[in-house]
Amino acid sequence: DLSLLSFDLTPTAAGVTSTKRAIVDVSTSNITGYKLYVEANGKDHNNQYTTDLVQGDTADSHVIPTSTSTASNKNFWNYVNPATSTATVVPSHGNPDQIGILMSPTTSTKANVDINVGVDTTITAGSYTNQLLFTAIANAESIDYTLYFDKNAPSGVDPSDIENFPV
Repeated sequence: DLSLLSFDLTPTAAGVTSTKRAIVDVSTSNITGYKLYVEANGKDHNNQYTTDLVQGDTADSHVIPTSTSTASNKNFWNYVNPATSTATVVPSHGNPDQIGILMSPTTSTKANVDINVGVDTTITAGSYTNQLLFTAIANAESIDYTLYFDKNAPSGVDPSDIENFPV
């Protein structure tokens, strides 16, 4: 279920991490398949997990979107791109990453997208939230035409006039 992935972490000084899997199920009857994209579903806070106060203000502590934790920042979140198996920063809204492609129709194709979160004791206690937006876009359908030309066609015949063009 993509509606909610919940991480329940108790921070430690050394940092603690957790991974949850989002399973994106895509179906299409499009003969050329689809492309699958992911991005943050929001425009505020530089794509950071934020803790919202009652008034809707944002607390000072953030969980920064980075590809990995670092010695100086163990408060991070990212996703593992199923196309490359690489931990990647979740792109901001409006700049999606392509995470999958299928070149044929499908009744059900599943993309497994791992979400990683890490925190240490420098972060303010609370509930942190963010949303991801997964979008499947049908590939453009191509139409193949084969044109045949008869070099012996009588002169004066317009090839665009298909009914009068000799075969």
